[in-house]
Amino acid sequence: MTVTLGLLRSQASTVTLGPLRSPGFDSHIGTAPQSGLRPSGSPARWLVSSVDTATLALLRSPGSEKRGRSSGSIFKRVLERTRKLWSKQDQHTGDRHRLFRAVAEAVPATTVLYPGSFVDIAPSFVWPAVTYVDVDKRANQFFGDIEGVDELLVANEADPLQHTVRFIHGDYDDELDLPAGSFDLLVSLYAGLVSEHCTRYLKVGGHLLVNSSHGDAALASIDPRFELSGVVINGGAHYRARTDELDTYLVPKRDIDITVDLLHETGRGVAYTKSPFAYIFQRVA
Repeated sequence: MTVTLGLLRSQASTVTLGPLRSPGFDSHIGTAPQSGLRPSGSPARWLVSSVDTATLALLRSPGSEKRGRSSGSIFKRVLERTRKLWSKQDQHTGDRHRLFRAVAEAVPATTVLYPGSFVDIAPSFVWPAVTYVDVDKRANQFFGDIEGVDELLVANEADPLQHTVRFIHGDYDDELDLPAGSFDLLVSLYAGLVSEHCTRYLKVGGHLLVNSSHGDAALASIDPRFELSGVVINGGAHYRARTDELDTYLVPKRDIDITVDLLHETGRGVAYTKSPFAYIFQRVA
């Protein structure tokens, strides 16, 4: 498999590094097209990520072989780091996979945007084209490890050749190099007011999956661009989406005037009489 990587940040900066080779795949580190997805004549899978430059510099440094830093041993360490990061993220084994699978049964989507994802790659076990955004350098390292990402996809019955994994190393509240209205699903889980900054990238008719953390569900509930279309219930080890009795949700426990200023000031969610794991809103405008 041949995969091209590039550095893609919110300011659309790029870097070109020399080629390197690792057992199992060929990789040329270079500038990626601004479109981000599959260019003509490219491999079936197109991954855009900023590069773990410290690791690459170590691979290419003079005398690295003499110091015992063979490319094989370095890639082995990189792979082990990826496995550890995912093991910590997936501490409740398969939980996020089950969540996104339940959402996929209720929401038609092909393209997904996940700001504040950290290393939660579980959406790629379910949907064929997912773009992740995070400022954390560990997420940058994680998604830059092609072999490690592929290993996780295969372990969860997702063919790497049929799944597009894109990572943007940057802050989602900056302007991202993404077309407006280009995603079917926007994911906001424990990452702040994602909908405030990223709804622009969601198609009209697309959906927002959001929990109450940091007040983003409350923000969506007062945003005229959104209508509640479902809730996600967590029943022990299983998730299911419901679309009935929606008028019984998003009812505050106390009389409160929910405003954008209030949510910014408190930085937390609103206490509702019913508390599903997450809400599904449809963008209507």
